[in-house]
Amino acid sequence: MSTRVFWIAVGEAPDGPHPEAALAERLARGELPPDTPAWMEGMEAWSTLGALSVQGAAAPAPPAAPNTEDSVAVVSQGGGEAEALEAHFGTLVKASWRHYNQSVFASRVDEVFLGAVITVTVERGAALIDLNSDGQNHYARFERLADKSRTVVRVTHLTPGVVASRVQGHLVSIVMGYGEMVESFATVWSALKAEYRSGLIASPEPGTITVDGDMDTRYIYVQVDLIWNAGDYVGESWSIDYEKLGKDLDATQHVLRKYLRGRFRPHKEA
Repeated sequence: MSTRVFWIAVGEAPDGPHPEAALAERLARGELPPDTPAWMEGMEAWSTLGALSVQGAAAPAPPAAPNTEDSVAVVSQGGGEAEALEAHFGTLVKASWRHYNQSVFASRVDEVFLGAVITVTVERGAALIDLNSDGQNHYARFERLADKSRTVVRVTHLTPGVVASRVQGHLVSIVMGYGEMVESFATVWSALKAEYRSGLIASPEPGTITVDGDMDTRYIYVQVDLIWNAGDYVGESWSIDYEKLGKDLDATQHVLRKYLRGRFRPHKEA
């Protein structure tokens, strides 16, 4: 029976010691790939489980685990000083990738957030009928085929830089509107224009509900301005918390629908 023991590197830290028989069983079951980094006493550098052929016995503390980043593949050919410099270079590359990924996330999170909004809204029975962007503001418009009600969303990234996002979070301005046709559109629109002239309609601040209309389609829209942290919905690995996003969108649309129907009584009730 073999008495050899090995250390393996599954993550960033060495793991072990492991008896050779136990590792062989894990290899046979497919729990470990043959290219898993491995080390045993007597070896000058890390090898792999599939390539090991040297003899060994006890299991003292192993050297530092090899850098497993895909972007770093440094093979040491020199002495201890050279190995230290190569290892240090590996940490610089790893840190560079971390900063690069943070920069990409800060600049693209608004687009991913909008995509998640579209996914959630479509899953709730609405059809995407318009989508455009000017590079800073992203617009999406939806229509529920069942009752012809419409939802509009405008997303604007407020902290696209790494520094600002670290201080404030990945903030986005989200303007969400809900619209339905009204029978007496001309009368309602005249009243709205009067309110605008009198200054009764407040400037758009977070939580303020404002009203607008589309004369061509005879839709009246109510909308609200909010500021959300896109990082609450989009993880750094680009995972999406659809449950939280859906709940927040549902709550916002519910309030807008209730406000519109309570004030204007559109001719179609869902």
